[in-house]
Amino acid sequence: MQTAELLPLIESLTHPPVIELADSLSPEVRDDLMNALRHLGFHVFAIRLSGRQANFEALLIEELDHGFRFPDYFGENWNAVDECINDLSWLPATGYCFFLSTLGSVSAHSASVMKLLLTVVADASAQWAQNGRRFCVVVER
Repeated sequence: MQTAELLPLIESLTHPPVIELADSLSPEVRDDLMNALRHLGFHVFAIRLSGRQANFEALLIEELDHGFRFPDYFGENWNAVDECINDLSWLPATGYCFFLSTLGSVSAHSASVMKLLLTVVADASAQWAQNGRRFCVVVER
């Protein structure tokens, strides 16, 4: 996919919060998209993790913490992730989007973690949409 095809999906409040791609984006297309979103006032970042790492869940939570600049009181667990991404008062933006690349195949444990993440993202997206803001993730396989 190209920037012109993906940008309207990411911007749309009516599009589902999870945009799953069959393949990874080229670095150039990802950079173009991220820059276009930043120009629109979005907070955007990218996470690249191996889906086979034993500590996938801890690394993912750490990357979310870093990407969203969670406050010092962040508890490094899914309840804290859910609480923080539904607040983000310390990170004002017109919308929020992150790109998640899982490198290689994904273990069963990592797949269950991904399912949990996508549920948290869907819930946050519904909350943010009530305020007219987009919250989404682009998942690259």
